[in-house]
Amino acid sequence: MGGGVPSDPESETGAARVEAFIRDARTSYRGLSRDVGRLRAALTDAGVELETYPRSDQPFFHLGETHKLIETIAARDDPLTIFAGAGVSVDFGCPDWRTLVALLIANRLVLDDDMPKPEAREVATQLVRACGPIPAASVAMRLYEESTRTRSDPLKQIHSDLSGYLYSEWDAPAGPLLREIVRLAITWRGLGRDIAVITTNYDDHLEREAARQGSPYDFFSMTSASPRNPPDEVVPVYHLHGLARRDGVVEGDIVLSERAHVSGRELVSVPEPDNWREDVILGHLEQSSVLFVGTSLTDPILVTSLIVTSQRTGHSRYATFPRQADPWLEEPQDTIREALDRVSVERLRHLDVEPIRPDFFGQVAQFLAEVRLCSVAGPGSYAGPDAAIRYGQRMSRWWSDWSLKITKRGFASAQRACQRLLANGRDSIAEQLGLTAKRGDAEQLKLELWARAEPEARSLELWCSSEATFHSPQALMHRSPVTNNSPYVAVQAFCQGYVKRGPVSPTRDARWRSFASVPIELEGPPWEQLTVGVINLLSTAPATQSALAGLDFEGKQLAIVDLLRETGRGILDPAAQWPSRSLLLRQRLALRARSTLFRKA
Repeated sequence: MGGGVPSDPESETGAARVEAFIRDARTSYRGLSRDVGRLRAALTDAGVELETYPRSDQPFFHLGETHKLIETIAARDDPLTIFAGAGVSVDFGCPDWRTLVALLIANRLVLDDDMPKPEAREVATQLVRACGPIPAASVAMRLYEESTRTRSDPLKQIHSDLSGYLYSEWDAPAGPLLREIVRLAITWRGLGRDIAVITTNYDDHLEREAARQGSPYDFFSMTSASPRNPPDEVVPVYHLHGLARRDGVVEGDIVLSERAHVSGRELVSVPEPDNWREDVILGHLEQSSVLFVGTSLTDPILVTSLIVTSQRTGHSRYATFPRQADPWLEEPQDTIREALDRVSVERLRHLDVEPIRPDFFGQVAQFLAEVRLCSVAGPGSYAGPDAAIRYGQRMSRWWSDWSLKITKRGFASAQRACQRLLANGRDSIAEQLGLTAKRGDAEQLKLELWARAEPEARSLELWCSSEATFHSPQALMHRSPVTNNSPYVAVQAFCQGYVKRGPVSPTRDARWRSFASVPIELEGPPWEQLTVGVINLLSTAPATQSALAGLDFEGKQLAIVDLLRETGRGILDPAAQWPSRSLLLRQRLALRARSTLFRKA
């Protein structure tokens, strides 16, 4: 059946039950959580399919309350703590917490029970889904403790396997969320403000991203094994669940199972619990404002700490909860949609946390960028009616400048120039992926660029392709609303905010079977971090057979993604010249230089 609400008595009863649950919501955290479950059960019983909610009625960055939130956070003079959850590492390309636990369980099923890998992964995934990730992590821990292969030192093997899963998947370029956390921390430190990061993630991607950006401040890793107080003039990064570095070094206690979540340690021989995590969380909740990013706020110790410090600290707590993460209705009935949204919001407010509700995951990183810009510009620079640095003002200026550039050049001439840029990029990538003339007959590649045309329309438009040109604006027939349930991979990548890969839905295009989509951002004045389009790399081969699988190996994806971004900026930057012979040359030289570097490595 469709995603709409059936107009029958049972459905109406379900809607009435939804409203009743909101009115009778419990005042305790456990009660609210139970009511969410009852609410979703009522919807299911009423025959309503929970889907992904496309977007809110009003653009998030055009709302006055969003402007005020940005201004308020940027103007705070107390210390700030950014709490980075699993969503930050997922944004970078790491497995999420559920997937990580499932991989550990599947690994033991394959090695100890000789279970085929596909079956083991399906069993592990279903187990995590049925039990929840923390109880399932206890199962994983028990499997390692009982395995004849790992019984002598189960923690050592878990540490090794964790590092493999965190770093051996394709080494994606830093996602915008990780990048913007680092940039905000550097900016605030430069303004003389105290800032710290707390994370439940095991990886060291944040510290490595700070080094990649050339941070003048040391992003100093803190674990349960570190001194209690960080050095002066650093940005401390507290790893609550331990740190498994890329080089294999493990610092602090890795928190995996229920036992460790309670005691802070996996070793049963340690009689006294380690209170380091509680001390870190409580200390920062009591002494700083906190901005939660990429977390569902369900960690038991974190929830307890939020309740203990509620209404007593004098500091503020904010949490970004994108609607894209919510189970919604494909065609939501307003009453039910508002009820579901209120449940999410009221649960946060019960924990004394102010909710920030963008539509899409990609808007969280943009929100941090806006806070950073406002912090530098000063009080009153963002919320005023004529604030030039506001997101909407910058986006409108970009569209005005870019469309004027097209008008001056002439539509057909601009199309030809952009088609040459895309064709050159396609040929360079094919060369890098080893698609010889013979292989090219079997597998074809295509580049296409989608632009944020007429930003107030909240849509993406297929502007140009490496395969053909459009001769008039009326020929631009592919325009899709920016909604997170869009069938177009460009729109999906735009909403996610980071590089997206996979198979193309067969219902959309029979010829193009797999893709890699890269959002295009313009940085530096006057745009100051704007996502203005998406570039698609498409292949006629299925994802499992395509040369795009070469993006998994030896850093090739870094060179190719950089080339895609440079090509996209060369088209969408109003200051870029068309045709750009220097860009065509830089494309090939940059790709060959990166390829040579990785071959030598």
